[in-house]
Amino acid sequence: MAYNIFISHAWSYDERYQGVVGLLNRQPDFQWYDRSVPRDRPIADPNTEMGRNTLRAALRERVRQSSCFVLVAGMFVNHRYWVQAEIEFAKSYNKPIVAIRRRGQQRTPAEVEVIADATVNWNSQSLVQAIRATCGA
Repeated sequence: MAYNIFISHAWSYDERYQGVVGLLNRQPDFQWYDRSVPRDRPIADPNTEMGRNTLRAALRERVRQSSCFVLVAGMFVNHRYWVQAEIEFAKSYNKPIVAIRRRGQQRTPAEVEVIADATVNWNSQSLVQAIRATCGA
């Protein structure tokens, strides 16, 4: 079974997105499709009103197409506007949310703990197990 996964991230923190991709790809028996909007495939310029509206609509559709929403917990604080919008999309479509703590991070923002269906450390096996347990078939 292949999972459609949306990884919430900010382009200015592309290394965290790439890190999550690496964690998912490390599991040889785990198949997944990326429904995110990576830096190298931008949809619109978020610095204009038209671009923000276009990006917001595209993010909503990408989240709708996903079977699981992965949130890097540290992104919530620094990029609250976009992350909160993505979380609202996930909740509106009843998408399970798996939060992943940044490497070495011991604490997770309280808001993330409340909305996440599962929270894991920065570990490939833990992340995949949480996706399988919460995101179903």
